[in-house]
Amino acid sequence: MHKLFETERLNAFIMDDTGAKQLLAYEMENKEAFAQFSIAHKDSHYTLANFLNICEKQALLYEQRRKLPLVFVKKNSWPIIATVSLNEIVYGAFRSSFIGYSVGKA
Repeated sequence: MHKLFETERLNAFIMDDTGAKQLLAYEMENKEAFAQFSIAHKDSHYTLANFLNICEKQALLYEQRRKLPLVFVKKNSWPIIATVSLNEIVYGAFRSSFIGYSVGKA
């Protein structure tokens, strides 16, 4: 993953396939908390192979400048604590995108 920026307390990384294991751990840790806000997933969703696929797709969309998938971690610590994603980025006179985010349980 490539560090995009850092603050006094956080680091922000652009997600790619090297972060699949950490993203899976984040999703598993927060599975119950996220259930009320997201679509229902089968157990087969929560596999490393699936998250590698998800991260590869996100990396491709990032390379195409259509998505900015970010993960946030505490400084000097590696569990992911939040994700933010700019999706369906459109350039031109009327720039636009959709934002998606999740914040792990404290």
